[in-house]
Amino acid sequence: MKTTKASVVRKFSVWGLLLGVGLLASVASAAQETDASAQSDGIPATAYQTVNVRNGPGTFYDIVGRLSAGDSVIVDGRYEADEQWLHIIMSDGQPGWVGAFVLMLEGEISALPMVSAELDNEVEGGSSGPGADVIVVAYGRVNVRSGPNLTYEVVGQMEVSSEAQAVARSSEDSDWLFVEDVNGDEDFEGWVAYFTVRVTGDTETLPVRVPDDAGELVVPSTLIATRYNARLHTVPTLDSPTVLVVPFDDFVTPLAQTADGQWLYVQYGETEGWGAVELFVISQPQLETIPLYNSNVGAFAAPATPLSSTIEPLTFATPPPGAVG
Repeated sequence: MKTTKASVVRKFSVWGLLLGVGLLASVASAAQETDASAQSDGIPATAYQTVNVRNGPGTFYDIVGRLSAGDSVIVDGRYEADEQWLHIIMSDGQPGWVGAFVLMLEGEISALPMVSAELDNEVEGGSSGPGADVIVVAYGRVNVRSGPNLTYEVVGQMEVSSEAQAVARSSEDSDWLFVEDVNGDEDFEGWVAYFTVRVTGDTETLPVRVPDDAGELVVPSTLIATRYNARLHTVPTLDSPTVLVVPFDDFVTPLAQTADGQWLYVQYGETEGWGAVELFVISQPQLETIPLYNSNVGAFAAPATPLSSTIEPLTFATPPPGAVG
């Protein structure tokens, strides 16, 4: 068969096209492998601001380091409960946790693996597991509830003098304990009031947890999201001056609340102020862990340390119905 110049050109064009497609596929595959490798090793990130690095995903965990604005870290995981805390490796190799909002990542948070709260919470000389030696014994027939409050449903009862394993507490005051193996039943668990049981062991070794909307135990959130653009005020009234407007779906740190639970004193970056509680995404159990504002600290000053709920709070006017700050 006679070969024409046109047929030769067509053959080279086809082979050239196939070769080009093959090269593109190889480049794409190599890029995917590089991305996968980068994700498995972590995502580079830069700190927006100075922030403490802690050994767990919450401000009640110990401080193990500090980042300054511009510091570089590797992010290798996200907290499995709420994804608001990220696990990092600092430049000196020290692991720790920081709030997601303080980092600028060179990748997608969703690509990071989920990690547990206990990763860097090892206790020197012992285990980090929750209160292995804390046992409760019922004084009488004790109601076991689905949450740490008398408003929660009774899911059963501890029999007189029966034992259960305490694995968590609802607050630093240990006023409610989450127990397992109630009446010897490994599937029976729930919350009991501290005053209804005799406790053997140190409840301060128990982690602080609260139930989420699904009833699962989670670390009380020290970062809460805004439902709308949230105005922060100088005092907890709608007619007081506005300090700052926090954008929708951004995060703040709750520091205290008013006695009626209608206002939160929060921190956003280096700015603090009062916001109406309905402006934030926060559950009732989480709200109950936030201390009352301490009137002895000074006029509208943020508390420097967690405050007891027994401290007498200031009394403020309740905002008008429907007001959102």
